Amino acid sequence: MKKQNKETSSMQAEATGRGFARGWGGAGIAGGLCLTASAIMQAMQPPGCIAEECVGRTYRSAGPFEALLFLAGIVLIVAATLAFLAAQPAAPRTVRIAAVAAAAGMFIGFALMGSVLYLAGLALVVVAIAAYVVLGISVASSRVLPVWAGVLLAASALLLLGANDQNERILFVVPFALTWIVLGALLWTSAPRSQGRTGNVQVA
Repeated sequence: MKKQNKETSSMQAEATGRGFARGWGGAGIAGGLCLTASAIMQAMQPPGCIAEECVGRTYRSAGPFEALLFLAGIVLIVAATLAFLAAQPAAPRTVRIAAVAAAAGMFIGFALMGSVLYLAGLALVVVAIAAYVVLGISVASSRVLPVWAGVLLAASALLLLGANDQNERILFVVPFALTWIVLGALLWTSAPRSQGRTGNVQVA
């Protein structure tokens, strides 16, 4: 009877872990789709201006729908980042610190960029990008996920440094968004092999 109860508890823990992995995987997929759609829609608008080009011209602003998609994408990706952290309690400290810094910097940074503290928000976004690069490298080196997944995250995060919402360079956001679709799908299709023993989500 005790053995049966132990096996039942183990199966329940595994099912919970699988559901959690699919939950944050779904958030990553949805966030990536929202961010991709927003970037493409903004790129289709007439270009805006940058710095000295703005004399007699106006900045390009995202429409309400594009802005809503962008905000939803950021929030979902931040949530997926934190959920990934929670699903990997045995992950190396570097992975955990980078994930927290990336999520916090991205969320707070974009929130501040919509206020008078624009420069502070921009600085935090740059910190978040650097944290995502470190996270990708750490994931690849620790093999928490397949090596290629970490490399893809680091490389796509670096491309964010070239993004600009005033012209077609807004499309530099797309590789990062697509990466989160891939990462989300990777975790969605994975299943914890030994959730009760290690707490890790292992991907074959």
